[in-house]
This record gives sequence, C-alpha cells and structure tokens, in this order.
Amino acid sequence: MGPVMPYPGPYAFPVEGGPHGVGGVEPCCGEETCHPSCHGFGRYGGAGDFPVGDGTAHWRVRVEPIFLNFGLPAEPRELSFDAAGDPVAIRNLDFDNELNVRLSIETRLENDHSLEFVFLGFVHWADALTITDQFGTLQSVFQLLDGSPAVPFDDALEHDIAYTSDLCNFEFNYWMPIFQSSRFQSSFMVGGRFLHIEEDFIYRAVDIIGVNTVTGVAATNTTNDILAGQIGLMCWAPVNDLMSLRFDGKVGSGYNLGEQETDITVVSAGPQNLDYSESADTSKGAFFAELQGLIIGQINCNLACYVGYQVLWVDELVLAPEQFNPVFPTAAGGRPVIINDRGNRSYHGLVTGVEVTW
Repeated sequence: MGPVMPYPGPYAFPVEGGPHGVGGVEPCCGEETCHPSCHGFGRYGGAGDFPVGDGTAHWRVRVEPIFLNFGLPAEPRELSFDAAGDPVAIRNLDFDNELNVRLSIETRLENDHSLEFVFLGFVHWADALTITDQFGTLQSVFQLLDGSPAVPFDDALEHDIAYTSDLCNFEFNYWMPIFQSSRFQSSFMVGGRFLHIEEDFIYRAVDIIGVNTVTGVAATNTTNDILAGQIGLMCWAPVNDLMSLRFDGKVGSGYNLGEQETDITVVSAGPQNLDYSESADTSKGAFFAELQGLIIGQINCNLACYVGYQVLWVDELVLAPEQFNPVFPTAAGGRPVIINDRGNRSYHGLVTGVEVTW
C-alpha cells in the first residue's frame, strides 16, 4: 500500500511556508503542535542524502486490520431448480466482510527513497446453502444426451452448494519522491507482487432409490499463482495540523499459472457408483489495479492512525464456480475437459491502520 506519510527527515527540514515560520526551520518536535508538512509527512521528508546516525527515522511499520469482501462470479447462473421451478445458484450465497491484518515494513534509503515489504494473507471466505424437497423433485443442470436423469443430482431430495475462496498477497516495492512541498507531496513506485488465489466449489446431491441412499458430489478446486510487476503513484495533502488525506493507485501485469481439478463421485449400495477425475491447466497474462483513499490522523512524531477504503481488481483468473461443466461423465461421447481462465475478481473493503516510525 505504501507508507502513510514520508519519513520525518531532519527536524529542521526547510519547507517554504512551513507552519513554524518561513522555511519551517525550527525543530518540529519542540512545538506544542506538529504540522505534518514540517516533517514532510506526506510521503518522504528530509532533503538530500540520508546520513546514518543523524536521528532521522530509518524504519516504518504499519499494522492494518482490513475488512474485505468480493463480488461473486457471474457463472453458473443456475445450478438447481426447486419444486416450484425456481433456480438456486451461487448468487444466493452471501459472503461476509472478512477481517484480516496486512503487515508492511519499510526501510529508508538515501535521497528519501525507500524499500517496502507488504504481506496480506491468508484471507478466507466460506459460505454454503442447502435446499430440500421431501418429494424428490429437485433438478440439476447436469445433462445426459439421451435425456435420462443424472443420478442422484436429478429427482433429488437434497442439493447442497459450498464455496470457499482464499487470497494471499505479497509485495516488494521501491518508492521515490516526485514532488515535495508543505501543501502537496507525491511519490512514484516500481515493484513486484505475488498473488495466490485458491478456491473450492462443491455441488452435492442426495436421493433415495429403492432402499438405497445415493450421494453425489461434484467438487472443483482451482489455483491461481500470479507473479507480476507493478507501478504506482501516491498523492498526499494536509488538511490541518493533525490531519491529512492520501490517495494511492497501483497497476500491474504478469503471468498467471492457473489450474482446475474436478472430481465427481457417486456413492450408493446399488449400481449407480461413479468415480471420475479431470484436471487442466493454463498459463497466460493477468492484469490488476488497486485504488485506495485514506484519512490520516497524526498523533505524534512517531505514531499515526488512519482509516479509508480499498479496491483491488484482478483479471484473467481461473475461478472455481466458472469451471462448472454441465455434461455428466456418463454421457454418451464422454465429458470434455475444459478450463475457463477469463474470470475476474474485485476485492474491496474498509482499511484501518496504525503506523509507527522510528
């Protein structure tokens, strides 16, 4: 995400028009109030080289509780039909905002440049739904070319849908200042990012045929491992002595190694048993963009807190529900093995945080 504010730099950082007189040359921390720009608190403070041992901050750590959610895939729209013929699909699932903690560590280099390491993971979402019909009239979208039912998914007593998704994010960024003043600061970033997105989608059915209970499970697991380069821009402006606003934007592209594995099993005491497995992989370019806005409160020269909102959009993904293939394995001519690597995902949610600089 990038630092909330720049390194304080020498306390006599000469900012023209600074709050402590022309040039802002009086020691900041000796004042009762400490205007962010007196430290260069937008992104990078100080001017010129960064001499070790001058009392200037070398490190910054940010701990950020984040409440993330995401939009469900558009496909498949319909998986089951209840007794009234109404469809039940993954859009009936309702994921909560999941709380996780993002950790960032940054070290300052010469000339107000810095290296930043960011880790977020593992964020886990899960939800499930069940529909039942005592008369065994639930229908699925599984297809047999001869029109016969896909046992036990058709004419079923129960259908279950379960969906889980996991996200892990790691970044390595190099930041450098573009413009510095007491009223506005901006910085540019180049770096790399690794994204791991793994999902499980399980479609289960139960029926009773004669005296035998028949259970069918169609389970799909997908993984996405994206290694990408990225660039970014930060803009910061003070509101008053203790508050400032900041906007971050990042875009990047890289390579996604995606895979889907699907297992379809039918277990019964009768002749309906089935054990089918398939897998497919893909490798292609992937793209992402991230936007974030923050309101920052400066508590003292070494401590800040903030709140804001973040959106991360990732394209060209292999998402588990979108691998659903309605052709049943026992269909005449067999079941084609497919992989859909055109999915996209938007993660969004509230960001809070505390930043310590020393």
